[in-house]
Amino acid sequence: MQPERIIVIGAGAAGLMAAYELVKEGKEVIILEGRERVGGRIHTLSNNAFSHPVESGAEFIHGALPVTLQLLKEAGIEYEAVSGSVWQIRSGMLQQEEAFYENQALLEERLRELQRDMTVEDFINAFFSDEKHAAIRAYITGFAEGYDAADIKRASIFALRDEWMNEEAGANFRVKGGYIKMIDFLLAECLARGVMLQLHATVKEVTWSGNEVMVSCRNGKQFTGNKVIITVPLGVLLQQAGGESAISFTPEITDARNAIAKMGFGKVIKVLIEFRTAFWKQGDTTKRVGRDGRDLSFLISDAPIPTWWTQHPEQSTLLTGWLAGPAAGKWQITSEEFILEHAMQSLAAIFGTENDELKKMVVASQVANWAADEYTLGAYAYATLDTTQAIDTLNNSVGDTLFFAGEAFYLGPAMGTVEAALTSAIAVSKQILQ
Repeated sequence: MQPERIIVIGAGAAGLMAAYELVKEGKEVIILEGRERVGGRIHTLSNNAFSHPVESGAEFIHGALPVTLQLLKEAGIEYEAVSGSVWQIRSGMLQQEEAFYENQALLEERLRELQRDMTVEDFINAFFSDEKHAAIRAYITGFAEGYDAADIKRASIFALRDEWMNEEAGANFRVKGGYIKMIDFLLAECLARGVMLQLHATVKEVTWSGNEVMVSCRNGKQFTGNKVIITVPLGVLLQQAGGESAISFTPEITDARNAIAKMGFGKVIKVLIEFRTAFWKQGDTTKRVGRDGRDLSFLISDAPIPTWWTQHPEQSTLLTGWLAGPAAGKWQITSEEFILEHAMQSLAAIFGTENDELKKMVVASQVANWAADEYTLGAYAYATLDTTQAIDTLNNSVGDTLFFAGEAFYLGPAMGTVEAALTSAIAVSKQILQ
């Protein structure tokens, strides 16, 4: 008797994890990936431009996340805690931490009192519309847009409340040598067990009936199987049929499409700039900012590209810029040169130095415009008022034949993370195996 054949669409963290779980149980697995590489939104750059591997995609493990850390342990991959200070600079002035914590206490009080869910924008208008609460409004909006890449007109305040107030204490982590090491481990394990991987295989159509599927690719190849797991990002599934990486279904999956349309998917642009020296640690910069930069980790500002971080505690001259949410959407079709110019202007304003002087110090740079990437079209999912109901729908298979997995199809505190992608993949694999 032939083993059941599973087709996995997408070779990111979720796709590789699902294939790994299934092939261990004797399933025949084919992975179809549209790109020329695996990893999806995990993309560690190792080239001659930068002096060490840098993350153009996923970078952090947000706390002691069990699935991710267990997988790294299994693979023998080291990781290290992120440490250092967080700066907030507004209008060129370093903000005092005392004012920040006072605002946070008032915000948490209002959140605890909240009886019904609403959008983040409605919450702000209901409780913090006065001019005296401008700092709180900026904090809420900055967190929702900057951290969750969310649109405050759609994002759920209950979801953000859970994130703010129920987050486990503890450090964030980075994978030593880059997240790609985890991807490489999963890929090697899959291939060693007989998983077939097809790159440059952008899926165009999935034709399905009870326990039978035929997947057609834009390169003309077709693959048949018994079930299919769709792990492409939500941005791809939200595309119209004419999109380069859009997938059509025959027969159409109307209920799933309607559920997907109710979910939130943010946009992100990431900027990597390596300098000759770590100028933020030097005396002149320290004097201008008014704080010692030797332990600087994260910096939040009101500059065009507002969020930056270092590689602390690693000795590195790399700064990473982060623009997320609707602001990233506005720059979605701009050039890399335009984004880099605004990145340099942002750093010059933040550190009170000349733009031209900073440019002379640049060794390497890279813009990762995930909003414009045809195989992503965004960044990661965020919770809307309808997300819970939508995920309930999507976590049930379509005719016991079509399954969805990935960070967008996980409901919990780690939504939008690699942990969410891995956890979702394991859950779908168990569903198929049972």
